[in-house]
Amino acid sequence: MSDEAGTTGGLRGAGAAAGAAGVVTLAIEASNPSASLSSAADADAADADAATACAGGTEAGVRSGPGVALGRMTAAGAMEVLGVEPIRSGSRHDDDLMPAVARLAARVGVRARDIRRVAVSVGPGGYTGLRVACAAGKMIAEASGGACVSVPTAMVVAARVGGARRARGMAVALAGKGESAHVTVFE
Repeated sequence: MSDEAGTTGGLRGAGAAAGAAGVVTLAIEASNPSASLSSAADADAADADAATACAGGTEAGVRSGPGVALGRMTAAGAMEVLGVEPIRSGSRHDDDLMPAVARLAARVGVRARDIRRVAVSVGPGGYTGLRVACAAGKMIAEASGGACVSVPTAMVVAARVGGARRARGMAVALAGKGESAHVTVFE
């Protein structure tokens, strides 16, 4: 993947370099049933936890759930979370995805042309949610002149696990419909 300003087009894998300092990334998670919040208060509290984590606090409680996030790469190569916006519960993911992006961008002062990368969760998850998120991500990347990258949800979860535990191997189980789960094993 290239994060050059002129990179546009298709969905690319997330395994490539993270990018240069100052690069603004929009992250979209709209499809995984494991990603859910019970209330708007949970989302507000988790958003505050994310801001605390960015300021050097702990990651405990960092927001999860269907939604979008904006971040900027620092000179040290870390991702600074600028803000998080849930996809409103009670609405279908395709009804509130773009309004959630607009709300977040307005709140944190990011313009569409500032977005150089769009990272889209590619599941596992619901088929319609994946299609909507991928199509929206590709559209935003194309319009902003940025890159669109695919990010398997299980890899995101695994990356948050500490090095010693991850070195022993692990499995990530993500909720499916009903009582089913998607399990990914990392060795």
